[in-house]
Amino acid sequence: MLSHPKVICTPHLGASTAEAQINVAKEIALQFLDLIDGKSVPGIVNPSVLKKQ
Repeated sequence: MLSHPKVICTPHLGASTAEAQINVAKEIALQFLDLIDGKSVPGIVNPSVLKKQ
């Protein structure tokens, strides 16, 4: 697929600035706090592993 004539592959650089890195770190920290409080967090890939047993 990388060599397909109609495909141009580029890296994802959305979080490559210092400001973006700080914002991502804050967002992740807030998500961990939400998880500790039993709240749901959007975008979890495997939410079933968070169910209390």
